[in-house]
Amino acid sequence: ALNSAMLNNSDFFSGAFAPEYGNAYSGVFDMKLRNGNNEKREYSASIGVIGMEATLEGPFSKNYKGSYLINYRYSSLDLLDQAGIVDYYGVPKYQDLSFKFHLPTKKAGTLQILGCGGLRSIYQEAFAEENEDSLTRTSDFGADVGFAAVKHIYPINDNTFITSFVSASGTRNNNNYKKRHNTGDWYLAYYDEFLNTTLRASTNINSKINAQHRIKEGITYSDLGYDMFANEDLLGSGTFNNDLNTNGRAGLIQAYANWK
Repeated sequence: ALNSAMLNNSDFFSGAFAPEYGNAYSGVFDMKLRNGNNEKREYSASIGVIGMEATLEGPFSKNYKGSYLINYRYSSLDLLDQAGIVDYYGVPKYQDLSFKFHLPTKKAGTLQILGCGGLRSIYQEAFAEENEDSLTRTSDFGADVGFAAVKHIYPINDNTFITSFVSASGTRNNNNYKKRHNTGDWYLAYYDEFLNTTLRASTNINSKINAQHRIKEGITYSDLGYDMFANEDLLGSGTFNNDLNTNGRAGLIQAYANWK
């Protein structure tokens, strides 16, 4: 859901990494969103086989160094499918929106509001082996993702600054699987929905002692939630069997100190 039009210099750690990243085991991809142009307004648009996109960025006013950056993308394959130009079973359809508002102040530090969200689906059809014109099964799969955060950076002096943020994120996957009776009637054979959400708050202080020593310490609280269910009626009896039905929340506090 993020593309190169939004990204700044980002870090990828495949081995040892700082404790601020928490419960990461095998690797970390620390993606950073760039600031928009704070001097003049800019537009860009592009279209390709996979998707089309538009980016808007610029300053809020001539006398303010704040900026905004907004990017939107839509699936080209969806449009080609609707126009009848492409015709195959299972066209991925998606759209996503990313944004970042950079809001510096004179005395209260810098405030940033950023986020992204994406909707994605794919509808697939299956036909009988003995008759390629006989539609027997369909599957409608969706996958959505969303993230939003407010970040505050406050410099105490030239060598020390505090970074704090609150964020909310979530993913949602769902699937509807339908089959056809020998009589020709359709029935819902299986459906599910998996939802995961995270609320997070964090603050840290970063201090440069000298050219050789830097200390960073902070604390993060995460509230993790899930809600999942799956029902099936593969024979079309009209009665669903519940395969999964569970939900819950848990809190996690992480404190760390890093001396480099």
